[in-house]
Amino acid sequence: MTEIRLEHRITEPAVGDSELEQPDPVRFWWLKRLAVCGCLILLSLVVLRLIWGSVANLRLERTMESFRESSQLSSLHEIYAKLDLMAAEDNAAFLLEQAISQLVFVSSSGLSIGEFEFDTEILLQERESEAEELHRANEHTLNLIRRARFKSKVAWSARLPGIPPGASQRNIARLLWFVGTRQRFEGDHQGMIQTVHDGMSFCESVAAHPSVLSSLTAWACDGLVLSLVEELNSDLSIEFALPGQTNFRPAKRADVIRLIDALLDEEAFNRSFQNAYHAEGFQYFEFVENLDELGVSVAYGVSQLQDFPFRIFSQPCHVLDAARIVHMHECAAKATLEPDWPRAKARIPDMVKSYSLLRSFSRPLSFDSFGMKRNPYTACVSQMYRAYAKRRMAAIALAIYLYRLDHGVWPKTLGMLVSTYLEELPRDPFDPDGDAIRSQLQPTSLLLYSVGEYGIDSLESELKPIQIDPDFPVGDIVFTLRGRKP
Repeated sequence: MTEIRLEHRITEPAVGDSELEQPDPVRFWWLKRLAVCGCLILLSLVVLRLIWGSVANLRLERTMESFRESSQLSSLHEIYAKLDLMAAEDNAAFLLEQAISQLVFVSSSGLSIGEFEFDTEILLQERESEAEELHRANEHTLNLIRRARFKSKVAWSARLPGIPPGASQRNIARLLWFVGTRQRFEGDHQGMIQTVHDGMSFCESVAAHPSVLSSLTAWACDGLVLSLVEELNSDLSIEFALPGQTNFRPAKRADVIRLIDALLDEEAFNRSFQNAYHAEGFQYFEFVENLDELGVSVAYGVSQLQDFPFRIFSQPCHVLDAARIVHMHECAAKATLEPDWPRAKARIPDMVKSYSLLRSFSRPLSFDSFGMKRNPYTACVSQMYRAYAKRRMAAIALAIYLYRLDHGVWPKTLGMLVSTYLEELPRDPFDPDGDAIRSQLQPTSLLLYSVGEYGIDSLESELKPIQIDPDFPVGDIVFTLRGRKP
């Protein structure tokens, strides 16, 4: 017999094809793809940020290797270590610091030394008692400055760490100008020549501070002190009193010759300027290293909330800027080795740029991305050659004074000074052809001049330079010797 088994099966209702093919809601379909795309974009940005940062760091390291080779130093600490080992008795900065601290700039009646610059003759005649008071009050300061001239070394870092020269040093230059002017009015030419020499030494000491600001301050002080030579008006007396002027103290010829040699010795100025650029290059590099280690909140004193966006967005910009600035410092230091301004200018890369969209993408938030209208490095280097030009013209002026005392007339050409008063005629540091400092006879004066940054002789040529760079004034650099007889 066949056994029949009945099974009860529960069957599910059939599902139609249309129901099986029904997709998920649209919002979930796009959300998945947006999430994947967002992750890919974020990963790409992270990779690009890592590549950007590594390239910036690599560029800075290569720049620093070249910078260390050119400066023959490894760090800023090495610069200061050499200076700090100097003994105080050999350090001119030790005496100059005392002179700055003991300077009396204002008299008991409120008259300052700076006021004499505006109306010298009237103030010296009408307020002679106050001028005498200021002179006597600063006798010890002047003695310290003179003693510092005979010291062999200058190390400002040992005495004034991190403080570049500024207003106090310029006030010392004003004091030297004031004293030299009084000595010229009183006929004390020997004292005035010594004061000018003290001023030249003081300016070189100021420039020895390892900062570019110190060099600019030194050149400003140098120009003020050199104006004493220009204001002599050919009245310099040497080793004998002129008739009817028995109260005069004539200068010694040997002192004038030593001053001429000091004015033409540019090695100290040149070395100081190179050291300043090397020191500031290392200083900027160490600043960027501190940004990496401490963060922007410690370096700039801002909120710690800014550390994260700085490290993500701005840090490579700072590194690239540091590489460029260190490179520019290296170029400026090498440019000072050139004998004249045209060659020096050719060694400094052009930083004057217009806005570039491509550069703004590669270097966002960087100062170089938004364009630059001025190049501060060419301006600073040109100031050094301006100081050289003024010093050379002052040396020629003193040689002309000696010639006039010996022959009773002005030299017809500057070539007549060579061999007797000058070993060779100083070159014009701005002349593109390397010619010497020029001269021009006027009815009552003799002009010594340099052609200036544009290299055009405005006094002899009909061509007039057009001011292209706001940092470079138009026209010649003129040194005027008055008192020439018609």
